[in-house]
Amino acid sequence: EHGCAVVLLVSFLALSLSSQLWHLLAVLVPLSAAGMLNGTLNTARLTKAVAPSQRGTVLALDMSLFSGVRMLSPALGALLVERWGFSAVGGAAAATVGLLILLVQAGLVRTGTATS
Repeated sequence: EHGCAVVLLVSFLALSLSSQLWHLLAVLVPLSAAGMLNGTLNTARLTKAVAPSQRGTVLALDMSLFSGVRMLSPALGALLVERWGFSAVGGAAAATVGLLILLVQAGLVRTGTATS
């Protein structure tokens, strides 16, 4: 999971620096792969962390949270592009992921471990 976060950080930084279409397309490959893996691993971790009788509830909350994020992200991205340009989207995402990595490394945010 930490590897996915690092790939996301680097990909978002590269996204903020991309100036041509082929740059964007090249960045989207690792960005999409790391995002997909991260989402899958987080969902697996959530379902393992609760009792089997609560898994349906946790999955519903997980999916609704991701749906909410997918609804708000385009509006936030459009606002960033309008005010600061295209590079602000990648920069803001990289800053967010970087801050999360720092918080985890400092022990201020726990990620836990998935158990089988």
